[in-house]
Amino acid sequence: MNNSGLVDLVADKYISSSISPGDFPWAYEAALHDYSVDQRKLFRYARRRNAVAKVRHVMAEMPVFQELGYKEEGSASAENRQ
Repeated sequence: MNNSGLVDLVADKYISSSISPGDFPWAYEAALHDYSVDQRKLFRYARRRNAVAKVRHVMAEMPVFQELGYKEEGSASAENRQ
């Protein structure tokens, strides 16, 4: 699953309706453990899909988000990389 798949999971009404919202954190967690996820690209695509708040909400529910060192978009380290 690439960055767009993670965003589309919460942004696309057809995809999100086929998966329980309670499973979104599990899907994100699996992707973060199994794949290299470029957070900058993830949030850039989320901005294009107008889904940044939804992506942040899903990630806020995941302990692995903090364990892997991902920062919330808009933090100083995220701004420096752009």
